[in-house]
Amino acid sequence: EKLVMRPDVLWRRDSVIPSSQADQACVWIGFRSTTGAGAQMCTHESDKVIAPTIRKHGRWPDCNMLADGWPDGGGIYLDVGANIGACVLEVLLSTPATVVAFEPNPVNLFPLTSTLMKMDQSYRDRVYLFPIALGANGTEAIINTAVDNPGNSVVGTQVKDHKDQVFLPPVGIRVMRMDSLLSFSMKSRDLRIPIMKLDAQGFECNILRGMGALLREVTTIQMEMARKWLSAQPGCSEAVILDIAAKNGLRAYSKSDGKPLPQPLDLEVYDILLSRDEPQVVPLHAFSVWRAYTEVLGRAPDPKGAKDHLNFLFGGGTEPQLFEMLQ
Repeated sequence: EKLVMRPDVLWRRDSVIPSSQADQACVWIGFRSTTGAGAQMCTHESDKVIAPTIRKHGRWPDCNMLADGWPDGGGIYLDVGANIGACVLEVLLSTPATVVAFEPNPVNLFPLTSTLMKMDQSYRDRVYLFPIALGANGTEAIINTAVDNPGNSVVGTQVKDHKDQVFLPPVGIRVMRMDSLLSFSMKSRDLRIPIMKLDAQGFECNILRGMGALLREVTTIQMEMARKWLSAQPGCSEAVILDIAAKNGLRAYSKSDGKPLPQPLDLEVYDILLSRDEPQVVPLHAFSVWRAYTEVLGRAPDPKGAKDHLNFLFGGGTEPQLFEMLQ
Protein backbone atom coordinates (compact mmCIF):
# COMPACT_ATOMS: atom_id res chain seq x y z
CA GLU A 1 0.00 0.00 0.00
CA LYS A 2 1.21 3.50 -0.78
CA LEU A 3 -0.66 4.92 2.22
CA VAL A 4 0.07 3.47 5.64
CA MET A 5 -2.63 3.89 8.33
CA ARG A 6 -2.79 3.16 12.03
CA PRO A 7 -5.19 0.21 12.31
CA ASP A 8 -5.86 0.57 16.05
CA VAL A 9 -7.98 3.71 15.59
CA LEU A 10 -9.77 2.75 12.36
CA TRP A 11 -13.45 1.81 12.16
CA ARG A 12 -13.58 -1.95 11.57
CA ARG A 13 -16.41 -1.84 8.99
CA ASP A 14 -18.40 -4.50 10.85
CA SER A 15 -20.95 -2.52 12.88
CA VAL A 16 -22.64 0.83 13.39
CA ILE A 17 -20.86 3.26 15.73
CA PRO A 18 -23.32 4.11 18.54
CA SER A 19 -24.57 7.66 18.96
CA SER A 20 -24.06 9.65 22.15
CA GLN A 21 -27.83 10.27 21.96
CA ALA A 22 -29.55 7.08 23.16
CA ASP A 23 -32.76 7.71 21.21
CA GLN A 24 -31.14 8.61 17.87
CA ALA A 25 -32.61 6.76 14.89
CA CYS A 26 -32.15 6.87 11.13
CA VAL A 27 -34.41 8.76 8.77
CA TRP A 28 -33.65 6.96 5.51
CA ILE A 29 -33.68 8.92 2.25
CA GLY A 30 -32.54 8.24 -1.30
CA PHE A 31 -29.12 9.54 -2.38
CA ARG A 32 -28.18 9.87 -6.05
CA SER A 33 -24.66 10.82 -7.15
CA THR A 34 -23.73 13.10 -10.06
CA THR A 35 -23.20 9.97 -12.17
CA GLY A 36 -26.68 8.63 -11.36
CA ALA A 37 -25.60 5.87 -8.96
CA GLY A 38 -27.82 5.56 -5.89
CA ALA A 39 -27.81 4.45 -2.27
CA GLN A 40 -29.98 4.68 0.82
CA MET A 41 -28.70 7.26 3.28
CA CYS A 42 -29.29 7.57 7.02
CA THR A 43 -29.96 11.18 8.07
CA HIS A 44 -30.86 13.10 11.23
CA GLU A 45 -34.50 13.58 12.15
CA SER A 46 -33.76 17.07 13.55
CA ASP A 47 -31.60 18.26 10.65
CA LYS A 48 -33.01 21.37 8.95
CA VAL A 49 -30.11 21.85 6.54
CA ILE A 50 -28.46 18.84 4.83
CA ALA A 51 -31.21 16.20 4.95
CA PRO A 52 -33.96 18.39 3.38
CA THR A 53 -31.65 19.32 0.51
CA ILE A 54 -30.67 15.70 -0.21
CA ARG A 55 -34.29 14.62 0.06
CA LYS A 56 -35.30 17.20 -2.55
CA HIS A 57 -32.34 17.01 -4.95
CA GLY A 58 -30.75 13.64 -4.27
CA ARG A 59 -27.39 14.94 -3.03
CA TRP A 60 -25.57 17.77 -1.27
CA PRO A 61 -24.45 20.40 -3.87
CA ASP A 62 -21.12 21.18 -2.18
CA CYS A 63 -19.92 17.67 -3.10
CA ASN A 64 -20.74 17.89 -6.81
CA MET A 65 -17.29 18.92 -8.04
CA LEU A 66 -15.39 16.25 -6.08
CA ALA A 67 -15.81 13.57 -8.73
CA ASP A 68 -15.04 15.85 -11.70
CA GLY A 69 -11.96 14.74 -13.59
CA TRP A 70 -11.00 12.07 -11.07
CA PRO A 71 -7.96 10.07 -12.33
CA ASP A 72 -8.76 6.68 -13.82
CA GLY A 73 -6.19 4.93 -11.63
CA GLY A 74 -7.99 5.73 -8.41
CA GLY A 75 -6.11 7.97 -6.04
CA ILE A 76 -6.96 8.91 -2.45
CA TYR A 77 -9.79 11.18 -1.36
CA LEU A 78 -9.41 12.77 2.09
CA ASP A 79 -12.64 13.86 3.78
CA VAL A 80 -11.92 15.82 6.95
CA GLY A 81 -15.18 16.54 8.72
CA ALA A 82 -17.18 13.84 6.95
CA ASN A 83 -20.41 14.68 8.84
CA ILE A 84 -23.09 12.15 7.82
CA GLY A 85 -21.25 11.21 4.63
CA ALA A 86 -22.77 13.14 1.71
CA CYS A 87 -19.37 13.75 0.09
CA VAL A 88 -18.16 10.26 1.03
CA LEU A 89 -21.12 8.83 -0.89
CA GLU A 90 -20.54 11.07 -3.90
CA VAL A 91 -16.93 9.95 -4.23
CA LEU A 92 -17.68 6.29 -3.47
CA LEU A 93 -20.46 6.08 -6.05
CA SER A 94 -18.85 8.21 -8.78
CA THR A 95 -15.12 7.37 -8.68
CA PRO A 96 -12.75 4.44 -8.03
CA ALA A 97 -11.06 6.43 -5.23
CA THR A 98 -9.95 5.12 -1.88
CA VAL A 99 -11.80 7.19 0.74
CA VAL A 100 -10.02 8.20 3.95
CA ALA A 101 -12.50 10.00 6.20
CA PHE A 102 -12.35 11.67 9.61
CA GLU A 103 -15.40 12.42 11.77
CA PRO A 104 -15.20 12.73 15.57
CA ASN A 105 -18.83 13.33 16.51
CA PRO A 106 -20.78 10.18 17.50
CA VAL A 107 -24.02 12.00 16.59
CA ASN A 108 -22.75 12.06 12.98
CA LEU A 109 -20.84 8.77 13.08
CA PHE A 110 -24.06 6.90 13.81
CA PRO A 111 -25.78 7.88 10.51
CA LEU A 112 -22.52 7.71 8.54
CA THR A 113 -21.73 4.15 9.58
CA SER A 114 -25.42 3.14 9.34
CA THR A 115 -25.32 4.18 5.68
CA LEU A 116 -22.06 2.35 5.02
CA MET A 117 -23.29 -0.83 6.72
CA LYS A 118 -26.31 -0.82 4.42
CA MET A 119 -24.09 -0.67 1.32
CA ASP A 120 -22.39 -3.54 -0.45
CA GLN A 121 -19.15 -4.77 1.11
CA SER A 122 -17.24 -3.69 -2.01
CA TYR A 123 -18.00 -0.05 -1.16
CA ARG A 124 -17.14 -0.43 2.54
CA ASP A 125 -13.81 -1.99 1.63
CA ARG A 126 -12.81 1.30 -0.02
CA VAL A 127 -13.53 3.38 3.10
CA TYR A 128 -11.01 3.99 5.88
CA LEU A 129 -12.87 5.87 8.61
CA PHE A 130 -11.18 7.41 11.63
CA PRO A 131 -13.75 8.27 14.35
CA ILE A 132 -11.57 11.03 15.77
CA ALA A 133 -10.89 14.75 15.33
CA LEU A 134 -7.77 16.05 13.64
CA GLY A 135 -5.71 18.85 15.13
CA ALA A 136 -2.25 20.29 15.68
CA ASN A 137 -1.61 18.16 18.79
CA GLY A 138 -2.79 14.92 20.34
CA THR A 139 -5.23 15.72 23.13
CA GLU A 140 -8.70 15.21 24.56
CA ALA A 141 -11.42 17.77 23.79
CA ILE A 142 -15.19 18.29 23.67
CA ILE A 143 -17.43 18.82 20.67
CA ASN A 144 -20.66 20.85 20.65
CA THR A 145 -23.45 19.90 18.23
CA ALA A 146 -26.30 22.13 17.07
CA VAL A 147 -29.69 20.41 17.27
CA ASP A 148 -31.10 21.79 14.00
CA ASN A 149 -27.83 21.45 12.08
CA PRO A 150 -25.59 18.64 13.39
CA GLY A 151 -23.09 19.67 10.74
CA ASN A 152 -22.40 22.64 12.98
CA SER A 153 -20.26 20.58 15.36
CA VAL A 154 -17.61 22.80 16.94
CA VAL A 155 -14.55 21.62 18.87
CA GLY A 156 -14.02 23.26 22.25
CA THR A 157 -16.66 25.99 22.03
CA GLN A 158 -20.08 26.91 20.64
CA VAL A 159 -20.56 29.02 17.51
CA LYS A 160 -24.17 29.55 16.47
CA ASP A 161 -25.59 29.60 12.94
CA HIS A 162 -28.33 31.88 14.32
CA LYS A 163 -29.02 33.49 17.69
CA ASP A 164 -31.71 30.98 18.71
CA GLN A 165 -29.69 27.87 17.92
CA VAL A 166 -29.70 25.20 20.65
CA PHE A 167 -26.84 22.75 21.26
CA LEU A 168 -26.78 19.20 22.60
CA PRO A 169 -24.72 18.52 25.75
CA PRO A 170 -20.99 18.48 24.85
CA VAL A 171 -19.35 15.13 24.13
CA GLY A 172 -15.74 14.13 24.80
CA ILE A 173 -13.62 13.37 21.71
CA ARG A 174 -10.06 12.40 20.88
CA VAL A 175 -7.85 14.74 18.80
CA MET A 176 -4.80 13.53 16.87
CA ARG A 177 -2.44 14.88 14.22
CA MET A 178 -3.06 13.51 10.74
CA ASP A 179 0.62 12.71 10.28
CA SER A 180 0.44 10.46 13.38
CA LEU A 181 -2.28 8.41 11.67
CA LEU A 182 -1.21 8.39 8.03
CA SER A 183 2.13 8.11 6.28
CA PHE A 184 3.32 7.20 2.82
CA SER A 185 5.53 4.27 1.94
CA MET A 186 9.20 5.17 1.48
CA LYS A 187 9.20 2.76 -1.45
CA SER A 188 6.70 4.85 -3.35
CA ARG A 189 6.94 8.63 -3.56
CA ASP A 190 4.08 8.96 -6.04
CA LEU A 191 1.29 9.08 -3.48
CA ARG A 192 -1.67 10.81 -5.12
CA ILE A 193 -4.25 12.75 -3.15
CA PRO A 194 -6.09 14.62 -5.91
CA ILE A 195 -8.54 16.33 -3.59
CA MET A 196 -9.25 16.82 0.09
CA LYS A 197 -12.47 18.23 1.51
CA LEU A 198 -11.92 20.19 4.72
CA ASP A 199 -14.98 21.22 6.74
CA ALA A 200 -14.24 21.47 10.46
CA GLN A 201 -16.26 24.45 11.69
CA GLY A 202 -13.28 26.68 12.49
CA PHE A 203 -10.71 24.00 13.43
CA GLU A 204 -9.10 24.13 9.98
CA CYS A 205 -5.88 25.93 11.02
CA ASN A 206 -5.12 23.24 13.60
CA ILE A 207 -5.84 20.48 11.10
CA LEU A 208 -3.53 21.93 8.44
CA ARG A 209 -0.76 22.36 11.04
CA GLY A 210 -1.14 18.71 12.04
CA MET A 211 -0.82 17.36 8.50
CA GLY A 212 2.96 17.84 8.39
CA ALA A 213 4.53 16.56 5.17
CA LEU A 214 1.22 15.05 4.04
CA LEU A 215 -0.03 18.54 3.16
CA ARG A 216 2.47 18.63 0.29
CA GLU A 217 0.96 15.44 -1.15
CA VAL A 218 -2.46 17.02 -1.67
CA THR A 219 -3.22 18.62 -5.04
CA THR A 220 -6.40 20.52 -4.13
CA ILE A 221 -8.26 21.30 -0.90
CA GLN A 222 -11.92 22.31 -1.02
CA MET A 223 -12.95 24.26 2.07
CA GLU A 224 -15.21 26.94 3.47
CA MET A 225 -13.85 30.18 4.90
CA ALA A 226 -16.19 30.98 7.80
CA ARG A 227 -14.86 34.01 9.68
CA LYS A 228 -16.94 33.62 12.84
CA TRP A 229 -15.91 29.98 13.26
CA LEU A 230 -12.22 30.45 12.42
CA SER A 231 -11.84 33.40 14.80
CA ALA A 232 -13.39 31.37 17.64
CA GLN A 233 -10.29 29.13 17.65
CA PRO A 234 -7.04 30.55 19.12
CA GLY A 235 -4.41 31.36 16.50
CA CYS A 236 -6.71 30.95 13.52
CA SER A 237 -8.05 33.28 10.85
CA GLU A 238 -8.52 33.44 7.09
CA ALA A 239 -5.07 35.03 6.76
CA VAL A 240 -3.50 32.17 8.72
CA ILE A 241 -5.14 29.63 6.41
CA LEU A 242 -3.72 31.39 3.34
CA ASP A 243 -0.28 31.65 4.95
CA ILE A 244 -0.12 27.94 5.83
CA ALA A 245 -1.28 27.09 2.30
CA ALA A 246 1.31 29.33 0.64
CA LYS A 247 4.15 27.86 2.71
CA ASN A 248 3.14 24.42 1.41
CA GLY A 249 2.87 25.34 -2.26
CA LEU A 250 -0.89 25.91 -2.40
CA ARG A 251 -2.59 29.00 -3.84
CA ALA A 252 -6.12 30.12 -3.02
CA TYR A 253 -8.85 30.39 -5.67
CA SER A 254 -12.55 31.14 -5.60
CA LYS A 255 -14.54 27.91 -5.79
CA SER A 256 -17.28 29.70 -7.75
CA ASP A 257 -15.24 31.07 -10.67
CA GLY A 258 -11.63 29.93 -10.23
CA LYS A 259 -10.20 33.45 -9.77
CA PRO A 260 -7.07 33.76 -7.58
CA LEU A 261 -7.61 35.00 -4.03
CA PRO A 262 -4.35 36.58 -2.83
CA GLN A 263 -5.98 37.83 0.36
CA PRO A 264 -9.13 37.18 2.44
CA LEU A 265 -12.39 38.52 1.08
CA ASP A 266 -14.63 40.98 2.87
CA LEU A 267 -17.27 38.30 3.36
CA GLU A 268 -18.35 36.36 6.43
CA VAL A 269 -18.58 33.00 4.61
CA TYR A 270 -17.23 31.92 1.22
CA ASP A 271 -15.87 28.76 -0.43
CA ILE A 272 -12.31 28.43 -1.67
CA LEU A 273 -9.99 25.97 -3.34
CA LEU A 274 -6.37 25.66 -2.22
CA SER A 275 -4.59 24.19 -5.20
CA ARG A 276 -1.18 23.58 -6.78
CA ASP A 277 -2.70 24.02 -10.23
CA GLU A 278 -5.12 26.63 -11.51
CA PRO A 279 -8.51 24.91 -11.04
CA GLN A 280 -10.96 24.46 -13.87
CA VAL A 281 -14.20 25.88 -12.47
CA VAL A 282 -17.51 26.32 -14.27
CA PRO A 283 -18.92 29.74 -13.21
CA LEU A 284 -22.21 29.60 -11.38
CA HIS A 285 -25.32 31.24 -12.74
CA ALA A 286 -26.84 33.81 -10.40
CA PHE A 287 -30.07 31.89 -10.03
CA SER A 288 -28.17 28.79 -8.95
CA VAL A 289 -26.64 30.75 -6.10
CA TRP A 290 -29.99 32.12 -4.98
CA ARG A 291 -31.53 28.65 -5.18
CA ALA A 292 -28.71 27.30 -2.99
CA TYR A 293 -29.42 29.98 -0.37
CA THR A 294 -33.13 29.22 -0.21
CA GLU A 295 -32.85 25.43 -0.42
CA VAL A 296 -30.02 24.97 2.05
CA LEU A 297 -31.01 27.61 4.60
CA GLY A 298 -34.75 27.62 3.98
CA ARG A 299 -34.55 31.39 4.30
CA ALA A 300 -32.25 34.35 3.72
CA PRO A 301 -31.33 35.31 7.30
CA ASP A 302 -28.90 38.04 6.28
CA PRO A 303 -29.99 39.79 3.08
CA LYS A 304 -26.98 42.12 3.06
CA GLY A 305 -24.55 39.23 3.47
CA ALA A 306 -26.22 37.33 0.65
CA LYS A 307 -26.12 40.43 -1.55
CA ASP A 308 -22.41 40.86 -0.85
CA HIS A 309 -21.80 37.23 -1.81
CA LEU A 310 -23.70 37.61 -5.07
CA ASN A 311 -21.90 40.87 -5.88
CA PHE A 312 -18.57 39.12 -5.34
CA LEU A 313 -19.54 36.16 -7.53
CA PHE A 314 -20.87 38.24 -10.40
CA GLY A 315 -18.91 41.47 -10.15
CA GLY A 316 -21.89 43.56 -9.12
CA GLY A 317 -23.77 42.67 -12.28
CA THR A 318 -26.38 40.40 -10.74
CA GLU A 319 -29.95 40.81 -11.93
CA PRO A 320 -31.91 43.28 -9.73
CA GLN A 321 -34.70 40.72 -9.33
CA LEU A 322 -32.34 38.52 -7.32
CA PHE A 323 -31.92 41.22 -4.73
CA GLU A 324 -35.70 41.43 -4.41
CA MET A 325 -35.74 37.69 -3.76
CA LEU A 326 -33.29 38.16 -0.91
CA GLN A 327 -35.84 40.17 1.00
